[in-house]
Amino acid sequence: MILTNCDLGEWETTEETQWLMERIQLANVACGWHAGSPEQMMLCAELGQRYGVKLGMHPGVRENKGRGELKNFSVCNFYDHLEAQHIMFEKYIGEVKYIKLHGSLYHLSESREDITEALLEFAYSSKLKVIALAGGSVWKNSAKAGVECLAEAFLDRHYLPNGQLVARDKEGAELKTVEEIENRWSLLQNSGQIEAQDGSTLKLQVDTVCVHSDSVLCREAIELFRRDK
Repeated sequence: MILTNCDLGEWETTEETQWLMERIQLANVACGWHAGSPEQMMLCAELGQRYGVKLGMHPGVRENKGRGELKNFSVCNFYDHLEAQHIMFEKYIGEVKYIKLHGSLYHLSESREDITEALLEFAYSSKLKVIALAGGSVWKNSAKAGVECLAEAFLDRHYLPNGQLVARDKEGAELKTVEEIENRWSLLQNSGQIEAQDGSTLKLQVDTVCVHSDSVLCREAIELFRRDK
């Protein structure tokens, strides 16, 4: 069974948070750095309990709302970010079920071997599952690190032929029409494949699909997934 996950506690309204919580299985909750606040975190905790949604920490960096390239970012910086936001999550929400990195940290963990190792070491020592890019570096290295990893695909983002996501500052980073999302989900559901931006296909093992709460077609994607699962 493929699960739905969504990044929450960021910039969505209270009404949007509740609408999504009623329809997803996993909520990646911002920990007050790239977005979020104690009030939003406590709201997510309340709604997660009400609707039976598992809540994971969604750590990011403060710069540029956590998106964009990170330069001169050390493993020590990375650990400091994770540990501080882990404390925030436990303070305002409670037990952490898993970790999914946000934005620039997510991409850094896929492009730098030392950050991949640091993430998996943190997850192992904290007894956390990880959500990471299907077919990516974190997913490939998780088993030997003793960490359970949920392989993630995106319904609302375009892919490069190498399996990485098109950067948000590039043309065509996001899918823009309901038809595109329907085609993405149909191909993934029927053949385990995703079409890259150049028309090539990627064969992926997928445990969970992500829809961003700030995507222009967030609600349409969620309802499509609920209809067909």
